[in-house]
Amino acid sequence: MGAGRYSGVRPDQVTILVIVAAAIALLVWKRRDAAAVLRSYFRESTAPVNLAVFRIVVFGMLLYLQIDYRAEWFARVPESLRVMPKGWSPIWSIVPWNPGFVNAMQMICIGACIASVLGFFTRTATIIATVTGLYVFGLQQLFGKLNHFHHLFWFAALIAASPSGDALSIDAWRRGTRAGPARCYALPLRITWLLLGMCYFFPGLWKLWLSGPEWFGGTNLKFLMHSVWYGDSGFRPIVRVDEHRWLLMLGGIGTLAFELSFIFLVLFPRTRWIAVAMGLGFHTLTGLTLNIWFVGLTSCYVSFINWAPRATGEAIPHTRRPAFAVGAVLLFCNGVCGLLAVDSWPFAVYPTFAHAGSPQKLEIEVRYYDREGVLIEFDDAPVARRFHYSRWSHVKYRIARTQDERLVRGCVELLAREIPELDRAAAVQVDRVVVWTDPARLAENPRRRDTILRMQLDGRVAAAPAR
Repeated sequence: MGAGRYSGVRPDQVTILVIVAAAIALLVWKRRDAAAVLRSYFRESTAPVNLAVFRIVVFGMLLYLQIDYRAEWFARVPESLRVMPKGWSPIWSIVPWNPGFVNAMQMICIGACIASVLGFFTRTATIIATVTGLYVFGLQQLFGKLNHFHHLFWFAALIAASPSGDALSIDAWRRGTRAGPARCYALPLRITWLLLGMCYFFPGLWKLWLSGPEWFGGTNLKFLMHSVWYGDSGFRPIVRVDEHRWLLMLGGIGTLAFELSFIFLVLFPRTRWIAVAMGLGFHTLTGLTLNIWFVGLTSCYVSFINWAPRATGEAIPHTRRPAFAVGAVLLFCNGVCGLLAVDSWPFAVYPTFAHAGSPQKLEIEVRYYDREGVLIEFDDAPVARRFHYSRWSHVKYRIARTQDERLVRGCVELLAREIPELDRAAAVQVDRVVVWTDPARLAENPRRRDTILRMQLDGRVAAAPAR
């Protein structure tokens, strides 16, 4: 049975509540031992080179993501396509969308990322890169569908609040000093591991709560694979896991076990490497079976490596208060988002895939016609690539759901900028199409097609002025 077909509280949910209540009771009873574990965790020391390597990787990733990303392009997307994320009401009206300003901010962000990687005026550079990056990358998140690379900015904020320039930096070379191991270098890394754990824990918790039986039985994993393969038609795994029920069950149970245990395993030095091995194994298998590699997340596993186990040097006085303050805010905000399943920017619960899957998938097809009623043949891949395929699909779903004329016109305007053929579009038709995602049933598609909207565009669509 699917999670959505249960009425009331399921027996397995009662079991989960009992286990959680017992865990809380045990934690209260053993609160002194729990406090001792946390004190030991946060009082560990590490060499400055470990934090420096993490700095280079995080800001290097932010630099890499901007190779093909043009924030100015998103600033020119019609206003009717914008969607306010949760919690953005107070600042929505003051977000600047002027393309020239956006482009200038991205240039500043790129320069600051380069300086952060090199360790040149490290503290200032990391702060500027983090603040401008939140704005520059945040623009693409304001169109209804969020892409989850939030963690890079959480880690960037931690690094900006820490003395990450004491090694592998121009700043350290200019000072001519060699810093030794200290707690101030370990703290941001320890908070990073907890945030990584949150990326996994809450999706696992919601899987367990909403569709535990389907995940334990492997049903949801099978439907997820088929859905992803359908969207990536050129990909099939070497081993067809979906054809072996025992592999599906093993994958479903393994996914839940990994996601729910990671955050606890990192607390103890003896089990920390188990968490790392499980994480790398999980992402490798995800890449091999779904062609989704999560490079932005797995690259941050460098934070677990002790690059200088025998490091020595002089003690450089640093306060840990900024990192504690930033870390507390990050842990609290992401904890709230995780518990309430809030998906926003820059805090969010990561994709849960918690609801019961289905062997079918709903797709939206948008067709455009000229004034003579002739179908305009075109490929929207150029727009989908820039807008991101999942975000572009979300726009189509919004058209189907709301049948909003402003949304349709904004979509046509955006397409016409990239695809000259659509400049002569005079009418639009939106079809709701139900398809099978099982590779064995693709020849039966479409299973069903319904036209849900026809709209006359009344001539050429005028470009909206940038704010």
